[in-house]
Amino acid sequence: MRFADPHWLWIGAVAITIAIVWRLRVGRTQAVDYSSVRLLERLPRTWAQRVKPLLPTVVALGLAGVAVALARPQIGKEETRIRTEGIAIEMAIDRSGSMAVLDCRLDGKQVDRFSAIKDVFTDFVSGGEGLPGRPDDLVGLVVFGGYADSKCPPTIDHGALLEILEETDIPYHDRDPERGWPYIDRSRLSGREDGVELATAIGDALALAADRLKAVDAKSRVLILLSDGADTVAARDPDAADPLDAARAAAALGIKIYTIGFGSERRAYQLAYIDRFGRVAAREDPDTRYAPDDSTLREIAEIGGGRFFRADSTEKLREVYGEIDRLEKTKTEGLTFVEYREVYAWPLLVGLGLLLVHALLAATRFRTLP
Repeated sequence: MRFADPHWLWIGAVAITIAIVWRLRVGRTQAVDYSSVRLLERLPRTWAQRVKPLLPTVVALGLAGVAVALARPQIGKEETRIRTEGIAIEMAIDRSGSMAVLDCRLDGKQVDRFSAIKDVFTDFVSGGEGLPGRPDDLVGLVVFGGYADSKCPPTIDHGALLEILEETDIPYHDRDPERGWPYIDRSRLSGREDGVELATAIGDALALAADRLKAVDAKSRVLILLSDGADTVAARDPDAADPLDAARAAAALGIKIYTIGFGSERRAYQLAYIDRFGRVAAREDPDTRYAPDDSTLREIAEIGGGRFFRADSTEKLREVYGEIDRLEKTKTEGLTFVEYREVYAWPLLVGLGLLLVHALLAATRFRTLP
């Protein structure tokens, strides 16, 4: 609450003081000259005689009400709005064949790498498991195996983004409905170039993600690339983008790049296949190394002005995303607005009402003669 014209309060206080002084010093008059009023003091006092001394108080309260009304009391309704300057984040996630390796755990169960990544990605965007979420940021998604595919442009509609992520899987893999493992059915790969879709095109993913970010108007533009392997496409395909060249192009556009190498360093990995009885079973693949190319990922991050992170488990990956979340803070500013409503009518009505009551009583029941 506030007073728009508070000086009227001081004027009212002065007016009331003058009225009281006048009443005490000047306003008293003798109606009848009498030698002594001691005999009259023994007479009983009526209610009118008891109430009449309060009339000056009624006048003072009435003047106070008018003064308060002239000061324009206002009641404010406060409203706080949060203005944010969000960040545009493009996530480039590897979904090559090595993402089917079963070396992660989620809620106490053995899962493949891609399932762990999707779970942590969801918490990073919407919040959960210690991650605050990015509600004010534009977030987009690029996935890559043998080629890069833009699944979702940078958007604030995170619900739609996460639905798209949930429907995304490793190509040419099915999933066991009971355990959720992706498994390879070799019969489905007949007649196709085995391995093309399961390769890793890091350079193409960087180029596509940078292209999606370059037209976005945001305070900061960030590219987060996650891979569990090395680029296996640029060396054999002259049309594919070289990872380091793509990183330089992205940096020239003002895009910061963070890279994450995901996966364990063990030499023996478990993959799921259909056995001779048609059942999905996990077996070790000791002859193949499914580990990220740390040196290349580190160099990409250095070119992009970001950082390289290494994660070998679901918990470690969650910590990495938490660190990126702390490094890339969304600017938030609180603005307070106050809408005031005039309430002078109430003290004005009370004040005028009291003055009117005094005038009526002074002219009738409490009229003084002469």
